[in-house]
Amino acid sequence: MAMPRVAPALLAVCLIATVVVLYVVIRVNALRRRDARLFESWGWALEAQTRADVRIAHVVNSYQRARRGTKAVLEWPNGARQDAWVEGAWFGTGCYLVVRHSFSAYGPHNRNPNVCYTGHPMMVLPHDAPQAWQRHKNRLERQSN
Repeated sequence: MAMPRVAPALLAVCLIATVVVLYVVIRVNALRRRDARLFESWGWALEAQTRADVRIAHVVNSYQRARRGTKAVLEWPNGARQDAWVEGAWFGTGCYLVVRHSFSAYGPHNRNPNVCYTGHPMMVLPHDAPQAWQRHKNRLERQSN
């Protein structure tokens, strides 16, 4: 008996739908795993910030990458912005730095008397780390209820 012509078209649609569903499931699971990793990292950064010599800074503008580090404008948790030289690290605008032992001094490259100098950051986190932390925290709270 001959198969109607609808069967190959229906089979193709089912195959495409299966591929799309698999892609969505894999992508959602990957994002959830990423959120879980960032939850741990951002949580560690928040806890480390409670020590006197550790701070989290948001990179407002990463404006020059040099051989030995990066010049950037950092925003501190209190909202203050400060020009900075970060030795031994290269990062982009929008990320978060967990830094320790920073000090302020004169910056000859821009004649700024209040440039933050810091060594290699303890951690560099992507721009969406706080949001990933919040999403994963909400997910954990929903699971516990």
